[in-house]
Amino acid sequence: MNRILAGILVAGSLTVPATAADFAPQGAEFFEPAANWTGFYLGINGGGGVLNGDILDPECWTCASTTLHAGFGTFGGQAGYNWQLSSFVVGLEGDLNWTSASKSTGYALDDGRNAGTATLKMDAFGSIRARGGLAVGPTLIYVTAGPAWGHFNSSVVLGDQARPPAVIGNVSDNEWRLGIAAGAGVEYMLTNNWIVRGEYLYLDFLDAQQTMNFVNRNNGCFIGGLPNVPCKESFANTASVVRVGLSYKFQ
Repeated sequence: MNRILAGILVAGSLTVPATAADFAPQGAEFFEPAANWTGFYLGINGGGGVLNGDILDPECWTCASTTLHAGFGTFGGQAGYNWQLSSFVVGLEGDLNWTSASKSTGYALDDGRNAGTATLKMDAFGSIRARGGLAVGPTLIYVTAGPAWGHFNSSVVLGDQARPPAVIGNVSDNEWRLGIAAGAGVEYMLTNNWIVRGEYLYLDFLDAQQTMNFVNRNNGCFIGGLPNVPCKESFANTASVVRVGLSYKFQ
């Protein structure tokens, strides 16, 4: 009897593991590890946005101010590095982009003699941003912020209605200007190397003041009864950008 009972116990111990394995979920897809986001990546991006520009006459020389909005397309590249800590991902990214933002409008038309054109233009921007987000399998949801630079070529040209098409003065904001970029995005890892993304960025640049250059007259204005005070124009800009991108992550 004891021999029969021992045999039953031995047989049971051999068959239980096999039976448990039969009832276990089949396939490794039920226990896939989280994607590995750590590493260096390089990619391209493209999209569009709206550039906003305030061109102001702070000294009320012609008492002219205007606000312009210019839609644009953008194309560029990005490079960065991510570090993954459990489900959290932090990183640093830099990007450089070309833009097609350009818009012109009449300027100083309320002045008795002077009429002109104000032009808003940005042809490039770049940024260096920190990123941080939550990884859920192959998906990364992140926020991002850091310093930005925009290259502007905005201008104001004033003409004399009594002597068209003579130009009496002009000023340009042709420079790189510092600002800040902030936004959010979603990335999806197609494979261990290829990553697609959608992203929104808001750009806010420091204001600039430029001195008006005059033609055939003193380079100054009568302000507060004082002659030849330099006339200035102020340029203030923000932009909103929506873009998609594709990156290759190196192992």
